[in-house]
Amino acid sequence: MTSTATPTTPSGTVAVGFRLGSEERGRQVTVLVTQSAVSHRGASTGGRRFRATHAEAAVSEVAPIPVQIKWLRKQHADYLGQGYSALTPPACVRLRVTEAPLHPRPWGVRSPRPDLGLLEAFNAAPVPARPRGDLEEAIRTFYRTLGMPVRPERPRQFPPGSRPPLPPRAEAVYQALGAQPAKPLVFPVRRHIGYTLTPGTVTLRVHHQVADLDHQGAVELQAALTAWLRHHQQRRPAPGPRTESPQGRPPLPPPPTPGT
Repeated sequence: MTSTATPTTPSGTVAVGFRLGSEERGRQVTVLVTQSAVSHRGASTGGRRFRATHAEAAVSEVAPIPVQIKWLRKQHADYLGQGYSALTPPACVRLRVTEAPLHPRPWGVRSPRPDLGLLEAFNAAPVPARPRGDLEEAIRTFYRTLGMPVRPERPRQFPPGSRPPLPPRAEAVYQALGAQPAKPLVFPVRRHIGYTLTPGTVTLRVHHQVADLDHQGAVELQAALTAWLRHHQQRRPAPGPRTESPQGRPPLPPPPTPGT
């Protein structure tokens, strides 16, 4: 597919988006919204060439960017719910390409065309310093960059008896554990190695050996893993500027799959 992106200009294109992958499906997807309120999506499956698959202008003429941001949030939640994980954390970036001019009424036959150049530019863009990996923070940065009003970030208050939100991946597992009828969630780590979650147990598997953890055992394992991850993070060297394509990153751990 021929890109509709034009050579770089001093302004470029401001976009907010993310890049997710699923090792189980062998699929990667990039989703973004540009300053012109156009949504874009591209994907690659099974090692095939990355393709632009979606481009659409906002139907609303009153608040086109908030309409597309709502779509972006839904895409993010849907993919995380399917077990995808972040390859590039949510970020607002200024791409070194300029998106094609938008028709004053960009719908129907005048709709924007899928733009491979924009998506590939986002995939290759350096990750902002100290990315939080938070979609809402990336959206606030996008709004501020475009000079749009941003609601102040306030500490969230939770009514008595309610629970604070979990990270998106954990929330997806939490919801799956509460689904009816309940099914075991199988997490393959490597061949013949993994673990399975049910509402009542955690089962560790190594080849043909299995071991169940009760609640206390799971708590102790969580504490040990939290300490190990903190220790590992402190020992890692600070990352330098990213020069290689994100496609060169190591594969992701497989997402959970419902048991049978």
